[in-house]
Amino acid sequence: MLDIIVPAYNVEAYIHACIRSILKQKTDVLFRVIIVNDGSKDRTGEYINQYRNEKNVLIIHQENKGLAGARNTGLLHTRAKYVMFVDSDDCLTSDAVDKLVSNAEKTGADIVAGSYYNFRKYCWFHKKYIQKAGILLSEQELKGHTWGKVYRRELFGNVQFPENYWFEDSVMHQIIFPKASVLFGISDVIYERRVNRKSITQTSAGNPKSLDSLWVTLKLMQDREKLGMRVTQSYYEYMLNQIRLTYTRVSKLGKEIQKAVFIVMAYELERNFRGYSSENLSGRKLEQAILAFEFEQFDAYVRK
Repeated sequence: MLDIIVPAYNVEAYIHACIRSILKQKTDVLFRVIIVNDGSKDRTGEYINQYRNEKNVLIIHQENKGLAGARNTGLLHTRAKYVMFVDSDDCLTSDAVDKLVSNAEKTGADIVAGSYYNFRKYCWFHKKYIQKAGILLSEQELKGHTWGKVYRRELFGNVQFPENYWFEDSVMHQIIFPKASVLFGISDVIYERRVNRKSITQTSAGNPKSLDSLWVTLKLMQDREKLGMRVTQSYYEYMLNQIRLTYTRVSKLGKEIQKAVFIVMAYELERNFRGYSSENLSGRKLEQAILAFEFEQFDAYVRK
């Protein structure tokens, strides 16, 4: 009924905790763990092989294709009604599968999202991130992370994660979330996210590859057109925020690059979203500067 995809790369210190948290789920839901060793150079592959005799574990070893490529490989092997993703340095709470799948079955939701904790080693942060509970009226009420959710597998029927890009999770808000008819949230904490100082989020500042935030956004906009996906108010609000986020991600590359990114995304907003206006105050302030191509005004607002 559920396939759990775990992409793994050089996580020998964490992979056992991750897999054990999945295999020890307290649930009657039938699930399978698809572990994709993405060309690890440490002992990750060796540790993963220790689970080869588990009946509900499928192990795949491949040459390195990156996080998106590993997830795509996992998707090629899914057969269940639902699918979820767990990053290999994170863990599930003991009843995560039961809570996510039972709510999906009960509500008929295409996506069910739960709350999560952040942690570093054995020190819990006091703040936890609570997902709004109940039927969600907009995909903007979902966090853009791939993990921490269960999805009806059909949502990925003709969609893959964009390979060779950073920020591949952009596919969620641009394509996967809008494809869902029913979105549902639960306030229960179902995911434990390790804060990794070597992650892209933590190390991307100043790296030219942070420009992938722009390229992947533009590529996914083209993909939406090919899929015949319509423009919505929710998507417009997302794009306003994506312009701000991309601008921030390239901030260490210098003002000239920031300005070029701003102009490209402002042009795309004007070209693709004519007739739309933001329904919230922060969005309207961004919108005013973007549509007027006022770089200095936009920069001042983002810096606040």
